[in-house]
Amino acid sequence: MSLRDDLEAKERELGEQVDAIVIKTKDPNGAKLDRTEGLRLLDDGPTHPHDDGPLFYAWSKSWVFFVTDNGHGDSAIDMIPRHPTTAQPQFHGSFDF
Repeated sequence: MSLRDDLEAKERELGEQVDAIVIKTKDPNGAKLDRTEGLRLLDDGPTHPHDDGPLFYAWSKSWVFFVTDNGHGDSAIDMIPRHPTTAQPQFHGSFDF
């Protein structure tokens, strides 16, 4: 599964599409992309940051998504609420309400 597949699965699960994506590039400022272009770039290349896969932030109406290492050498997409909320923070961007 690609990072794009993982991010689109999160969108379906939450019922919200990503509005914008910033992907780490050689440009020190990164590049803010719309959903279509950002997903296309997530589909290209390696799927794990340790293999030069893309690090990114993505924003939907209610969530901020980012790639993490799940501790077993595989990447995962985690998320945090976009706006302040009552939650119990956990490792890797997880949380309990």
